[in-house]
Amino acid sequence: MLVKLGLGIEIMAPWTVRAEIKLKKLVALPLLRGWVRRQWVLAQLKDKPLTLVERAFRGLVS
Repeated sequence: MLVKLGLGIEIMAPWTVRAEIKLKKLVALPLLRGWVRRQWVLAQLKDKPLTLVERAFRGLVS
């Protein structure tokens, strides 16, 4: 949304904005050569205990 408003740029998979590109609301530009590094963050509510599934997922990603 911020990109649509002209307030920035974003690096994202083209399929996530396919409709906007088709409607010419956004323009896709190629990245420079090289690798794009990503940093993922897992957030959880401080006072809510995790379910078994949430604990298992946290164990897989950390």
